[in-house]
Amino acid sequence: MAKTVTDDMFDDIVKSGGVQFFRHTEEEGEVEVVFTTGIAKVDPGDTDLLDREWEPPTHDANGMPLLDWNGKVKEPWTKFEAKCLIKGVPHLYSFGGEKSSILRNFAVALKQNELSSNDLPGTKWSIERIGSGKSTRWNIQYLGKEDVSEETEPQLKEKPKESDDKSDSDVKSLLVKYKKEYPDKAKDGISKNSIIQYIVFETELKPTDAEAELSKLVEDGFVKEENGKITY
Repeated sequence: MAKTVTDDMFDDIVKSGGVQFFRHTEEEGEVEVVFTTGIAKVDPGDTDLLDREWEPPTHDANGMPLLDWNGKVKEPWTKFEAKCLIKGVPHLYSFGGEKSSILRNFAVALKQNELSSNDLPGTKWSIERIGSGKSTRWNIQYLGKEDVSEETEPQLKEKPKESDDKSDSDVKSLLVKYKKEYPDKAKDGISKNSIIQYIVFETELKPTDAEAELSKLVEDGFVKEENGKITY
């Protein structure tokens, strides 16, 4: 039976995500963004702005299809993203899929200011997300030009080298960070499936590969698996 990604799972993913990502579709409030690239359209199988092949997860670790918020089986989807600076820190701003409200509203804001995606580098914007779900509204204001030198261009995570130990190291570091931020959850236990989906979302490993890396950490004694829960 297909499984729906839960709110708690998304909350954990968003709150524990690396600083190089900013998903305004989940983060409520206002943020000032200085873009350093135009908006990239990344189809499944394409190389994204992190130089990684985009393979959107559509199945869980058990091979069961994931459902979207409308209860439909998720299909491989195209994502839109741009490199930027937020408070001087390099980020990757996610515009979500082609039907996302932030992408549509930002496209309108570009036209209102007679700008295109190619004009984005060096522009500063105030983007505010108000509300959530179907009631979400966006307040987007163009704040003008900002000097962005090559030195301040976001140097985001490079494509992982092909190494048997690399993915294991990445997953272990990811779980170490999670434990530092949520020690009680790590101690009380998180469902194995939630942990795997979290790893998939953050590293873009395939679910089967994420489960394999988690199994290595269980064998090494870094984490424990009992009754479908992971503790460490």
